[in-house]
Amino acid sequence: AVAESQVLLAALAERFGYKKDEVAAYNNKFRNTVLAYLGAERLQIIYAAKGLDGVAAEVQKLKTAGVI
Repeated sequence: AVAESQVLLAALAERFGYKKDEVAAYNNKFRNTVLAYLGAERLQIIYAAKGLDGVAAEVQKLKTAGVI
């Protein structure tokens, strides 16, 4: 679940203002935070049910809340 979630988050990073090439910022401010709040398994379930747009919607909730 974690490996798949990392691929999903890398695909979404730029939509939320993070460049996966900027490793420290991407890992600490985006990937780790999203995984801490949503969990890898949950992201995988959302992706299976709703695709990448479903995952993006969940991440958007974190952005709206000021978490990321």
